Amino acid sequence: MRAVSFLLALFLLGACAPGLGQPRVLAGGDTTVSIEGGQWSNADGLANRYCGRFGKRAVPKGHRRSSGTTLTNVFIYDCKQDSR
Repeated sequence: MRAVSFLLALFLLGACAPGLGQPRVLAGGDTTVSIEGGQWSNADGLANRYCGRFGKRAVPKGHRRSSGTTLTNVFIYDCKQDSR
């Protein structure tokens, strides 16, 4: 029981930790968007919703760790018009 309580506490604290919570848009326009989030956050989903506002889809260009001491990454996407 103690182990379950400990794991639950770690999970709840982890949800508030940088990089483990919800991704957020750092900057963007109608051609590109930069998103900060953890490696397990849904950056792709946020990028698609963001680019979708312009009638476009998100195409991943790459990512980088935002600092050596956190689990946070910066994801870069191009907003591209579907050619279908």
